[in-house]
Amino acid sequence: MATKQAPRDAAPPSVGDIRSARPLVLGSPLTAFVRRALSILSLIALDLCGLILGLYGAFVLRALYYGDEILWGALWRAESEWLPFLGLVMLLVFWRAGLYAERERRGGGGKIIASLILVGLVGVVYGVGTNRDFGTYGLAPTAVLLTGLFVGLLRASYEIITGDI
Repeated sequence: MATKQAPRDAAPPSVGDIRSARPLVLGSPLTAFVRRALSILSLIALDLCGLILGLYGAFVLRALYYGDEILWGALWRAESEWLPFLGLVMLLVFWRAGLYAERERRGGGGKIIASLILVGLVGVVYGVGTNRDFGTYGLAPTAVLLTGLFVGLLRASYEIITGDI
């Protein structure tokens, strides 16, 4: 009776390289949770900065378009009235759109613009519903575009900086 023998040049089954394992401290669930929480908080801070810059830029462009004198403090007061509401709506819409998910599942520029369009529409509907005085509705699209530009740039810089970490 003949038995099958393995060829002499066959490699033994591999168990893996023990040097490639992560140290226990870096691979613990607590460390993973802290890293994920810091990532989400960083993205939230960057998104809020992008919203502030975009909204303020839209107010400045509106003042320039109408030939008004740019009163920097008055523009900030006008922005600060809308900022808490729009910031909350933006964070909730971004969360729902998966923009705070893991790096591999996070959306890109198209998802950011689509989410900001929804935020702009909610802001206009809220303004109309609360009887805010709108001289023009051109501020919302300008703010959406500028905020999309700033959020996109801030998120791209985040991806570059944290990509190596």
